Amino acid sequence: ETFFVNLAGSRGGKIARVTLELEIEEKSTDITEEIERRKPQIRDIIIILLSSKTYEQISTRDGKDNLREEIKARLNSFLTKGKIKSVLFTEFLLN
Repeated sequence: ETFFVNLAGSRGGKIARVTLELEIEEKSTDITEEIERRKPQIRDIIIILLSSKTYEQISTRDGKDNLREEIKARLNSFLTKGKIKSVLFTEFLLN
């Protein structure tokens, strides 16, 4: 999935384009189906989280690692059929 968001505090001046993949703990049809069924909720969580960040918070390696962990923790807090093992950024552009 690809996300385009305005970053916090930028008044539309800073935009993030982020594409990510979710790696699940174990190959299971149940978790795959749950993720697919809850895709709108997952997208909403990621968009709200990304747009709450400032350029300074996510422009560094540590910032990206923290964001990765935040996304994983938020998603794992409501998934019931399995857990996200890791969040992988396949594209991360800040403008």
